[in-house]
Amino acid sequence: MEKIDYTGTVYLLDHKYPEPLLNHSVKKLGDLGIKKRI
Repeated sequence: MEKIDYTGTVYLLDHKYPEPLLNHSVKKLGDLGIKKRI
């Protein structure tokens, strides 16, 4: 896999609505029962 230098927000298309990848990942981990600690 080739490394790509990029600075900025990476978006994921989730059910036709763009969402930042980090937010999507946190939400999916919550769906699996992994809780977010602050």
